[in-house]
Amino acid sequence: MNEIVDINLLPSKARRKRLSREGKQILFIGITVVLLLVGIYASNVYTKIQRTNYLDSVNTQIDALKNVQKILDERAALSSNLLYYETTIPSLTGQQAVWNDLINEIALFMPKDAVLNLIEVDRKTNLVKITGHAVDFQKLAWTFNALSQNENFMQLTLEDYSIPFPKESELAGNKEKWYPTFTISFQWKGMMK
Repeated sequence: MNEIVDINLLPSKARRKRLSREGKQILFIGITVVLLLVGIYASNVYTKIQRTNYLDSVNTQIDALKNVQKILDERAALSSNLLYYETTIPSLTGQQAVWNDLINEIALFMPKDAVLNLIEVDRKTNLVKITGHAVDFQKLAWTFNALSQNENFMQLTLEDYSIPFPKESELAGNKEKWYPTFTISFQWKGMMK
């Protein structure tokens, strides 16, 4: 009895178990569900990235529009200021007294023998005061009379006058200091615009 027994010490290929039809279906469904979940996750991540980029773009546009709005607001403020100045300045200029006209009117009605030393204007009372001197008392009276003929001078008043009486010896020097002086006040229509 000599029988030979073969012993194989090498690992043998194990027989694979074949999946049943139900197992294959379960495996297919599992892989499909996993792929669907990965697809949904990837879609959500992609959507989030797109929305974040879009939101950043919209915020950049909003900031740009805020700058544009700020410039438009400044422009509107400047425009309203300009309109104010365009309407106010001409009206104020029209109401402003032209002092050259006052001087011209005084010059037209002053006799040649009278000299003005000072013209004062009080804007609160609209009163003009002129101070000067004349060669003699008669020229002083002519000066007052001539100024009273001007219809633009109202409430003409001789506020002050002085007539010096020097001695003959005093006249030899400076005659101008011995001239009669006057201060006449009036209201000028040119100031009442």
